[in-house]
Amino acid sequence: MRMTLSSLRGAVFDVAVIGGGINGASAAQQLAAAGYRTLIVEKGDFGSGSTARSSRLLHCGLRYLAPGRSMFDFVRRPARFVEAMRMARQAMQARSDVVRTSPSSVNRMQFCFPIYRGDRYRGWQLDAAFRILSALGPADPPLDYERLAPGAAAQRPLIRWLRDFDSLDSVAVFREYQLDWPERICMDAVLEAERLGAVARNYTLARLIARDRSGGWSIALEDVPAAEPDIRIRAKLVLNMAGIWIDDVIRSANPSAERKILGTKGCHIVVRLPDECRGYGIATLNSRQEPFYCIPWHDLHYFGPTETVYEGDRDRICVT
Repeated sequence: MRMTLSSLRGAVFDVAVIGGGINGASAAQQLAAAGYRTLIVEKGDFGSGSTARSSRLLHCGLRYLAPGRSMFDFVRRPARFVEAMRMARQAMQARSDVVRTSPSSVNRMQFCFPIYRGDRYRGWQLDAAFRILSALGPADPPLDYERLAPGAAAQRPLIRWLRDFDSLDSVAVFREYQLDWPERICMDAVLEAERLGAVARNYTLARLIARDRSGGWSIALEDVPAAEPDIRIRAKLVLNMAGIWIDDVIRSANPSAERKILGTKGCHIVVRLPDECRGYGIATLNSRQEPFYCIPWHDLHYFGPTETVYEGDRDRICVT
């Protein structure tokens, strides 16, 4: 049962997690499992922000192995290469964990990466990247990687409709997974945190009031919309997991604080393709050398994203 605000007045927590997306929910779950007295609050509904507006792809980690402008970028910056390996390993491990423990929450799909003559990336680079991914991560589920000549690739759905087909050098094909409802995974983490003793409250606005000498925080909590008078609680540690609203949380304590994040808006176009394309997608680069996808979603496909800087009201983001 959702606790009333008044019942929390004066409560002291080890950790207060502000933000109830997948990052905040996972943090609360782990903290509660470790025995910390944990509070998680979300000003909207749990999982209603970026968690519900992602591409839903459970990436294999290929993007982390992209060197940038040149292969020599990794040679000149070995620390960046080490970090790329770490991130790719984490992606492969997460892919395996989710598919193994929650098979009903993911959809299997086949992606292709077209390689054109004269492109920045060559076929051998994709071969090397997938060998690295296979070595870094668990063998199950497999990547099912293969690189096909244009003629053989044309037998697969979607591929024969690629632009400039005559300029194709080859097509890399591999297995990906898509989270069916990431909001459900987020909510499951919140419920598990509650089961382990955490206090969880949605539609609750949190404002940082002051920091005490021991480093703890006084925090004001308010119903959204206001149904009860706001109350104060205390937390020894605050985790600001508010996503695009991180700066709002920081500035509730320090209005002159410098901005920490820059908002971007990604838009997609949703279309219905022939039934044979169901479960097949494309990963490629646009003319600006930015990632661009055709992603299946049940009987629809969405193309995108665009990436534009967003400076407007973060509570009223919409396609323009």
